[in-house]
Amino acid sequence: MDKSGFSKRDLARSQSGVAAIEYALLASLIAVAIAGALAATGGKVQQNWNNVDQAVGTGTQYQT
Repeated sequence: MDKSGFSKRDLARSQSGVAAIEYALLASLIAVAIAGALAATGGKVQQNWNNVDQAVGTGTQYQT
């Protein structure tokens, strides 16, 4: 045993940090998937807004 009261065998069996690591990996994979989905659809959304802009043309001139 060392000064903390845990033996090396106890520390090797400890899995208290494993769940936190798994949640961090899962969260990072979800973030990468969201970023990829946004990147894939971003160009399509921009093209749709450009089509709307061209269809509207100059728009209505408001007088102030």
